[in-house]
Amino acid sequence: MQVAIPGPNFARVSEATFTHSRALGMRTATGTAAANASWCLIALAGATAVAQDPLFGPLLRLAGALYFAVYGCQLLYRSFSPRPATRAAIDSMTAFRSGYLTGIVSPQAGLFFASALTNILPPLHDWT
Repeated sequence: MQVAIPGPNFARVSEATFTHSRALGMRTATGTAAANASWCLIALAGATAVAQDPLFGPLLRLAGALYFAVYGCQLLYRSFSPRPATRAAIDSMTAFRSGYLTGIVSPQAGLFFASALTNILPPLHDWT
């Protein structure tokens, strides 16, 4: 599902398919699907930890904010650094790894699974 939503995963799979081959595009899509499965397990473990320890929630939010700050700085830095214009040939394992790394560092996938689990779990506090 996350492979077809416009974003970094979609761009990586499209890039592999259009510049290399359909088979390498499928390997890249398999890598992003594996990363999404990892995000689902991470979100489930995080939701379980927050449900068991209410103090863990603010720490998790702080870690997420720091992650986004570092990720944003890296994106800004990379946008100004030069990149090579040529594309090297890749094998199927490199395509899978590329898809997995794109999916696992993408905050879009993490937010998707975290928000999905917050709708499933009961609220931690009764605010009434």
